[in-house]
Amino acid sequence: MDFVLPDHTVGLVDELRRWARDRPIFEVSDADDATGWKQLVEFGIFDLEAHGGDMLDLVCAISAVSRAPLPGPLVEAELAARANPTVAPDVLGRGGVISSIGPGGPARRVVGWGARAEAVVSTVDGAVLTDRPCEPVHNAYHLPHGWLEHDGQGADEMASRRWLLASAATLGLASGAYEMTMRHTKDREVFGRPLASRQAVQVRLAECSMLLQGAEVAVLDAAWRWSGDDVRSPTAAALTWLYTREATEKVLAHAHQLFGALGFCDETGLVRLSSQARWLRLSVPEGPAVDHVVSTRARAAGTPPSLVLRGFR
Repeated sequence: MDFVLPDHTVGLVDELRRWARDRPIFEVSDADDATGWKQLVEFGIFDLEAHGGDMLDLVCAISAVSRAPLPGPLVEAELAARANPTVAPDVLGRGGVISSIGPGGPARRVVGWGARAEAVVSTVDGAVLTDRPCEPVHNAYHLPHGWLEHDGQGADEMASRRWLLASAATLGLASGAYEMTMRHTKDREVFGRPLASRQAVQVRLAECSMLLQGAEVAVLDAAWRWSGDDVRSPTAAALTWLYTREATEKVLAHAHQLFGALGFCDETGLVRLSSQARWLRLSVPEGPAVDHVVSTRARAAGTPPSLVLRGFR
């Protein structure tokens, strides 16, 4: 695999990272998020593939913007735009928020950013489940999720897409937390020395770097396979999500440990990144991904896993 990104993808990533660097980290108002959401829509992320981009472009774009706290349900909205290409463009075109949910689960579901969503779409059949904001979910992280009564069943045709996009967003959030932690350990002095000069801190930072590099390679590999119509791309997406959700959880745990109590204060902004990553881990469970990987190996009819799941040996 060639890990050198195309020039147009590099240009897109650079532009979106500049946008992420300018995003407010703390003391963010609803107006700030509304402005940020409209800017994301104007960047064309939600119709990137329709205008000549591929999954590699989309994954790189999502990872880039997620280095700062997200202003809305990025993954859910992208899935909604894919599931219902009629309603989603209308909502997004006027700067509105749209979200989505998959099949299964309890009758009362939590919808990402549902309390601000103008519409919630089912990724099973593209049906609009509600065209008004949901009842707010009260939580400690100020995320405007909402309750929705829905017990829809059906095949989850977008499962692999959800795994891959969630991997990209979680990778971006954890990368942003890592960069924030690096700055903190260099600036923070303890007993006259920078925190980053201590070996125990360096070990944690080194592990974070290693985990993030591994997750990035997995995400790019899965996106590259998807863009090349590789038959193993769904399995690659499932394995990428299983690795990324675990790796980024460790990274964020290290980040909070190195920040100490400050990591849980709104003034640093770290909790905004970690809470959004936690939401993705909760809303995209690992069970279906594990089931998919196991069934893929079972269908191999004796073929060694190293050949079935090539690239993840």
